[in-house]
Amino acid sequence: MVHHRDGVDRHGSPPCVVLSTENFNDSQANGVIVLPLISGIIVDLAKFKQIPSTWVRFFFQGEPGYALVEQVRYIDRSRCKTKIGELVDYDLGFLENKLKQLLFPEL
Repeated sequence: MVHHRDGVDRHGSPPCVVLSTENFNDSQANGVIVLPLISGIIVDLAKFKQIPSTWVRFFFQGEPGYALVEQVRYIDRSRCKTKIGELVDYDLGFLENKLKQLLFPEL
């Protein structure tokens, strides 16, 4: 799921991908695991010689964007404002695989 979230960020509250499963979410009183998203349109790619390997590119609602996998967070579910859509299974699987590579590099 993709949600807008409250928070203190430079450019308002960016959307995020909720990665935790329904079973996990139901067992936790107030939290969800999320990855912040940034728009591929507003990112100044000229700053980078190459895109960081921990960023995953995807398309959501017809626009390019990046999930910042290195910034995985556990947040209070009250910070999730509204559901704005869902990623396709391919993109979600790619995010999950990148997160596994980051957390468990030996596997």
